[in-house]
Order: sequence, then C-alpha cells, then structure tokens
Amino acid sequence: MDAGLSRGYNFAEPDLINHLAETLTRSGDNLASFLNKLSEDETLQNRLRLIKTAEGIVAVASQSGFFFSASDLIRHFAETLLHAEDPQVVILFDALGWDFRSLLWALKLAA
Repeated sequence: MDAGLSRGYNFAEPDLINHLAETLTRSGDNLASFLNKLSEDETLQNRLRLIKTAEGIVAVASQSGFFFSASDLIRHFAETLLHAEDPQVVILFDALGWDFRSLLWALKLAA
C-alpha cells in the first residue's frame, strides 16, 4: 500500500513523484527529466526501491542516460520538504524509514 493512502491522504506514491518533479527548483534539466521519466516508468521505480543512497540513485539514473549529482538530488529533496504541504512532508519523511537514532545523530552533526 502506498505511504500516502495508508495514512488516509488522497494521494499515492506516483503523486509524490510528480510533486517532486513539479517542484524542482535548483537542479539541472537532467534531474527534472529523470523525475518526469520516473513518474511514468514503473520498471525504473521498481529498480530504485532497492537503492538506499543518493549515489545509488545517481548510478541508476546515469544508466538510463540522466546525469546529475547526488548533491543536486539531495538539495532538491530538502527544498521539496521545505515547500511541501504538511501532509506531504510527513509522508515523504515517513516513507524513508528513518532510524530515529541515526536521524538524531545527523541532526546533531548538522547543528
């Protein structure tokens, strides 16, 4: 079940992918093109479900002819979190399966 639908919201994972593509603000055209392709390509979506790092996503994207940096991807995701509506922010956060101790450590390092 999609993360959004399981929480009672009326949008599903493809809608979140579309939202990411539509809110692209700082990244290059390759990342925008990749996100648009991702919203339409279920095979690509399935390949990325196994990936756990930004570099892994970049590697899969480059195999499909899309070239952008891990930092472009991360910045875009961070900007999406900052500008999304509250329900979308919660779903995006929850969908990543955060390890709470790791998150606290990362937040401490960033402070």
